[in-house]
Amino acid sequence: MRSALTRCIDPALLKWCAPLLAIFAGLVLVLPDAGATPVTPEPVRVAQADTPGDEPAAAREGGDEDALPAIQYSDEPLPESVVRTRNALLHAARTGDLETLRPILAAIAPNLIYSFGGDEDPIAFWTQVSLDGTGRDILADMIKVFSSGFVRMHEDTADEMFIWPYHFVYPIEELTPEQEVELYLLLPAQYRKDMEAAGGYIGFRAAIRPTGELVFFVAGD
Repeated sequence: MRSALTRCIDPALLKWCAPLLAIFAGLVLVLPDAGATPVTPEPVRVAQADTPGDEPAAAREGGDEDALPAIQYSDEPLPESVVRTRNALLHAARTGDLETLRPILAAIAPNLIYSFGGDEDPIAFWTQVSLDGTGRDILADMIKVFSSGFVRMHEDTADEMFIWPYHFVYPIEELTPEQEVELYLLLPAQYRKDMEAAGGYIGFRAAIRPTGELVFFVAGD
């Protein structure tokens, strides 16, 4: 499966919308480090975890540094800046209006990967590709993604990030029955063959750095 991070575009930073400030009351958005360099995480294809949330067997035995990362569902392992970014995105998505994402993206996604083309505005792009023409289905996908299990990649390195859903990292053909059910909560079962042909998960996925920077929210192969 090809990594989405090999195809990056930089959307223009947009101005804050004053009427939307109330939406973000109590949320402290953490601006990412301007010197951070976009990274290219590659999906790992090694030993499979026993059940959702379990640590991979190889990791438990301490014998394989390339073992799949443990699947997490709790906010406990997330830095506060990551939780704030995810919650801000979820609050905006639940309004049903794509425009509520503009001030958030301006603050926490300076180099956001959201498409594989030359698009310059993520809001306009998501509106264009949405099935209902309003982008509400994209917002629904965002809620599903950030409500799913996640993994921590490249821990304690400059490339560290948290990735939702874990299916983007776990091999499709090695998912347990429970993990397949969680997969179908994200994508209908008819896309299974497409994912197998593509070599992995092709639905929306997202990554957030420990600084709170949203690295990508993108779908496709």
